[in-house]
Amino acid sequence: MLTLGIDTADKAACVCLEADNRLLIMKSYTGDRKHSEVLASLVQDCLTEAGFGIADLRRIAITNGPGSFTGVRIGVSFAKGLAEGLGIPVAGVSTLQAMASLHCTAHPVKREFACAMDARRGQVYAAGFAPDGSRLTADEAIPLSALEGKDIVWPDTSIAYGAVLAASPMDYLPAAALLAFYLRPSQAERERNERLAL
Repeated sequence: MLTLGIDTADKAACVCLEADNRLLIMKSYTGDRKHSEVLASLVQDCLTEAGFGIADLRRIAITNGPGSFTGVRIGVSFAKGLAEGLGIPVAGVSTLQAMASLHCTAHPVKREFACAMDARRGQVYAAGFAPDGSRLTADEAIPLSALEGKDIVWPDTSIAYGAVLAASPMDYLPAAALLAFYLRPSQAERERNERLAL
């Protein structure tokens, strides 16, 4: 079953193709262009180089937050539209859970660890995980100092594959069920709320 993995929750845009528990190809972009400008090209390049067409896709796994508000929104909108157009299911996966699944697959893990990513405003998005990658804490926005003494995993450019690894068969749902998970209001919403509070 050909699965497309997508991650746009951080600075890099990353996509991959997986089939039969094997990573076929992965591509990422870390330049100055916006995720919305490169995402479709990354997907098409992966399909072409792996010898598939868009109609061969059977499901999509995507990180649906936390992360960059704009990045998450772009990725979720793209995945939702593609899944709806192809009539295939899509799984929304926590960015932090995708990082944990990827980390446990790539490295032997013997102790608890935390996955974290920059949330700006002096905070990180973070969650704690057991050595097998199972979740110990919910995703939250906290000061980096709260993770002192913990092994911390930071984002890299292959989180799209982590989304595929983390998605269980039960997570794949119709496109209409895919939602973004922001954890915090967007900057525009925060500024509006601050103005209203004056």
